Amino acid sequence: MPRSLLHLLMIALALAGHGAIATADPGTLLTIEGRRPDRAVVTWDDAPPPEVIPPTAMQAALAGVVADMSGRPFSDLFACFPLNPPVTVIPEDAQRWWVLHLARRDRAKRLEILRTPDSRFYARELDLELEQPRAAELDRVRFAELSADWPDYRGGFDLPVAPDHEAFELKPPLLASPILLDDDALKQRMYRRSRARVEGTARDLAASHLYARLPRRYDPRQPAGLLVWVSPVPAGIPPRVFDEALDEFNIIVVGADDSGNDRPSVDRFQLALDAVATCTSRYHVDPERIYITGLSGGGRIASMMWGCFPDVFDGAVAIVGLNSYKSAPAGGARHWPADYEKPSPTFMRLLREHRLAAITGEQDFNYENTLSKARGIEHDGFSVLVFEYEDMGHTLPTEARFTEALGWVDEPARRRRAEESARAARLLEECSERRGDALADNPGHRKELAAVIEAGPWSDAAWEAVARLNRTGDDDASEP
Repeated sequence: MPRSLLHLLMIALALAGHGAIATADPGTLLTIEGRRPDRAVVTWDDAPPPEVIPPTAMQAALAGVVADMSGRPFSDLFACFPLNPPVTVIPEDAQRWWVLHLARRDRAKRLEILRTPDSRFYARELDLELEQPRAAELDRVRFAELSADWPDYRGGFDLPVAPDHEAFELKPPLLASPILLDDDALKQRMYRRSRARVEGTARDLAASHLYARLPRRYDPRQPAGLLVWVSPVPAGIPPRVFDEALDEFNIIVVGADDSGNDRPSVDRFQLALDAVATCTSRYHVDPERIYITGLSGGGRIASMMWGCFPDVFDGAVAIVGLNSYKSAPAGGARHWPADYEKPSPTFMRLLREHRLAAITGEQDFNYENTLSKARGIEHDGFSVLVFEYEDMGHTLPTEARFTEALGWVDEPARRRRAEESARAARLLEECSERRGDALADNPGHRKELAAVIEAGPWSDAAWEAVARLNRTGDDDASEP
């Protein structure tokens, strides 16, 4: 989760003369006629949410519902608003990201939640006939944590144009990750005990370029995996040697220009996080299948992201370069020093569910270093596997070798998804045996179909269950 402590309280001065200026009190923004609402629902647009929120996350997403904030979550939202907010300037580049629908009995109210490209959030009233609607900047850290589990994907579920399987540049504006690697975030994530001064990122998304490739089987109806590529050189287009693995496992890949070994590490970390934020908003990505890979110095970056961002990345493939939070024997009395701090206990627990693959060979000058560091990480109980080849030097692996390594990293998630799909298919078959072709017009039948969706969201069986739930008598009457 985001850990940045930077709160931009001077935004009004920095952006004077831009956007709508307003003052706000959370009591006026989040209440209806001075009273707390009894319903609060977040949607993608300003269309009213359904009276009854669908019981599964997939159904809610299809209905345009992002989150139901009624009850306790509303208190968490309230805490995101400053108690005594300053005059707030809404930057001109802020875009409507969500709409918060508030209701109390027969009264209703809407707030638009706006997001800037650098991931600052604002709330502004809609519907009221005010020349300058009331608004407030939300606490960046608290709101990022609150919304961390909200779906990222903002696209539809139809595939208008088949992907051409070539890498292409993602059109601006790129989207910033809610995780901003300022000095405090770096200290907390990577250098908790270090007394050395750590400088945060010099993020400049407007000057950044990302390149992505969609796998041959990409279909937004079923989420794909995502792989971030960290290049050792300035050019960031992902290598074609990855294509075979990406197509086999249905994984999107993205890489950034100017993220090579000559760039400060913190900027490479930030670009990787921003690449994830950008891609997950544009493409339907499985949040449990987000990985990172890199070559040489890029492999070292990938392995650090594996250790320091297990809340973002579910695994890594480090190619001819591996970093560790432990010092590693280098022969005799010599040791290679640790590259970053040991992850926090919370992150260590997450890491035990993730895999780290290292690819190297006897001709690679990092061979012994990689083996030693991998043994140290494995000794702590983590799933680490070195794919070593007698004839491999300090270079990219072959297609088959990369496919083997990425397949091992991705195997637990693929297995889980296959088990979920199989269970959903069984439940759908059992429902069909009991109900036949009857309309799902009673609570028991609808509950059975919802159980199918819950068991295997976005699977073929789940989509069939959605279709049956949406079917009406009019549909049957229209058939010949």
